[in-house]
Amino acid sequence: MPIIAGVGSIIGGIISGNAANNAATAQQQAAQQAQQLIATNAQQGLGIERGALQSEQQNLQPYQQAGTTALSNLSGMQPFSAPTAEQAAATPGYQFQLTQGLKALQNSAAARGGLLASGTAKAINDYAQGTAASNYGNVYNRALQTYQTNFGNQMSLAGLGANAATNLSGLEAGNANAQAGILGSSAAEEAQQVNNAGAARASGYAAQGNIWGNIIPGAIQSGYGNTIQSLASLGGGG
Repeated sequence: MPIIAGVGSIIGGIISGNAANNAATAQQQAAQQAQQLIATNAQQGLGIERGALQSEQQNLQPYQQAGTTALSNLSGMQPFSAPTAEQAAATPGYQFQLTQGLKALQNSAAARGGLLASGTAKAINDYAQGTAASNYGNVYNRALQTYQTNFGNQMSLAGLGANAATNLSGLEAGNANAQAGILGSSAAEEAQQVNNAGAARASGYAAQGNIWGNIIPGAIQSGYGNTIQSLASLGGGG
């Protein structure tokens, strides 16, 4: 009976040792799988963040380009230059208006028989000067309005580019923070799973040590000390 009891104790230890080893291995594998899953999810999260940033960059790129072009145009713009009298005189319609007005004055004076009178000459001169002054004022105002409109348009485009650059800078900063958060959280969770795997393995070794620590003294007293190492190896100990 003592022999049977000793053998049974050893067999029970082997079974318990195997169970402890299998449990520790299962826990270790689960921790490693969890670590891999965390790493995969982190990469997916980083991919989503990077894709979102790239999409925003593409959306804002036309505005940035328009702003850059506008700034280049503004830097190349010359100060407003008033049109010359020759340019005003070359305005389409001016010569026709002047010619027709003078012809009307001459015809009117001829009809009254005063074509060569001094008053006729003065009227013709006044009309020519008045028409030239009025025409020049119109030409000047149109040129100034065109310049101001062009300048304003370029300023608006430059403003759009500046706003796009500001918005993109904020998006990039937020995206960088989001990616850093994903990496930091993933690293912490993976480290925890590494600790879990190590703890599971250590727990298995400790359980096996306790089991064999309880069995070996009794086995030696029962006369099985010479075979204890080979039996222990069957149980995954040592």
